[in-house]
Amino acid sequence: MKILLPQVCACGRKVKARGLCSSHYNTAWVADNLPDTTGDYLDKARARFMSFVQIEPDGCWRWLGAFGGTSPYGLFYLRPKQLPAHRAAYTLFCEDPGELQVCHRCDRPWCVNPEHLFLGTQQDNEDDKKAKGRAPR
Repeated sequence: MKILLPQVCACGRKVKARGLCSSHYNTAWVADNLPDTTGDYLDKARARFMSFVQIEPDGCWRWLGAFGGTSPYGLFYLRPKQLPAHRAAYTLFCEDPGELQVCHRCDRPWCVNPEHLFLGTQQDNEDDKKAKGRAPR
């Protein structure tokens, strides 16, 4: 079903996009409060995310999308900002990690399989690294 939007914003100015004038659109965009006229944003974000994933035989989800500079972690835009891909995966398929780190059970920075990720503090991540013998001596 197509949603018809007004050609004039509630303030009387010409519509730029999503039924809002340029001023109201920019304000809503900054506040991550744009009207969703295209359906469920999270469903579309999940589908877009999965278009950058290759599922490996061992169960890891290899990130094929963008990477940031020399970082081994992928990047994904999830409104309103760009996130590390493994953090975006956890947000999309599990829950918002908040202030916690998203850590890898499989120790592969490119893996974005939510089943291979867990939440922890910086100390949890350090302890996990030491337990797996990856910490410098």
